[in-house]
Amino acid sequence: MSPHLTPVVGGQDHAQGAEKAPLMLAGYGDYECGYCGEAYPLIKAARQALGPRLRFVFRNFSLSGAHPTPRPPPWPPKRRARKIGSGKCTTRCMSARAN
Repeated sequence: MSPHLTPVVGGQDHAQGAEKAPLMLAGYGDYECGYCGEAYPLIKAARQALGPRLRFVFRNFSLSGAHPTPRPPPWPPKRRARKIGSGKCTTRCMSARAN
């Protein structure tokens, strides 16, 4: 098993934390998935506990068979991410799903 994420983290990902952080947590999730929303407080706690040592990368993985009408994320990803920062987009969306 390779210790590297494939495909590599890039502009299509929503990342929080330093690019050179020694630890990286990559999460794949669906913005409509209740289980994904329930996981977010645990991810947030890990980020708080590990601070600058952790980089969290979120990748949208739409569960098209799980929803009658799968939707894209609740913001235009590229434009919105450029406007407020990709990490803030993921935080806002996943926080909303957790509540």
